Amino acid sequence: MTERSYRLMIGLSLLVILYLNSSPAMYGLIALMVFEAATNWRIPLLVSRLRYGMQKSIIRQAASNLADTGSVSKQSALAFVFSGCCS
Repeated sequence: MTERSYRLMIGLSLLVILYLNSSPAMYGLIALMVFEAATNWRIPLLVSRLRYGMQKSIIRQAASNLADTGSVSKQSALAFVFSGCCS
């Protein structure tokens, strides 16, 4: 699951929840967003870690940062370099 598809799912679910005027679903979505903001654990990242393990998740995150911003952040570059040294 990519960040783009996840944001699309969140947006569509928000539209449906607002259309149906469902308070419990809205509170659930707000709780999910607050959890992600507080912990910085995004659902796509967790799914990627569960599917591929930690090493590939770090590599995917570095590649995603490169694709999104045009340059890799220092932390992602270091994680990419050191991800294979101790496994």
